[in-house]
Amino acid sequence: MEAAPAWEDKVAEQSALQESLDQAETTLKTLYAKQGRQNQFNSKRERDEHLTEQIDELKQHIQRRRDHASSVEEDLSQAKVEVDDLSERQNELRGELDGRKEDVKRLTAEVAALKDSQLDAQEKRKSVFSSASHPFIAETWDG
Repeated sequence: MEAAPAWEDKVAEQSALQESLDQAETTLKTLYAKQGRQNQFNSKRERDEHLTEQIDELKQHIQRRRDHASSVEEDLSQAKVEVDDLSERQNELRGELDGRKEDVKRLTAEVAALKDSQLDAQEKRKSVFSSASHPFIAETWDG
């Protein structure tokens, strides 16, 4: 049980030492970079010219990125308009389809009614034909 607090203390100490080491490494890298820049240029004017060129390149890069972002935004805006148009067209087509489904239901019902009517007429015709062929019924029709 006593090992846990001691272990936690050591972990905290290690974390603090690691943070201190990271800070020292960052400072060292900064100093090396500064020293490298001093050795890279013969004069402050050369350094300033080089830095000005880098700044100009970065500005151009930023402008290209902005132009690209603007182009992407325009494309996105146009795509949204197209999606809206297609959605509207889809709704129109669904409305037409629903109307046609109703027409099909109505026509199917009409066809069924006409078939029933046709069957009734055929049954009546058969009935009349068979009645006419029977002599007793034939006399009834004549009389």
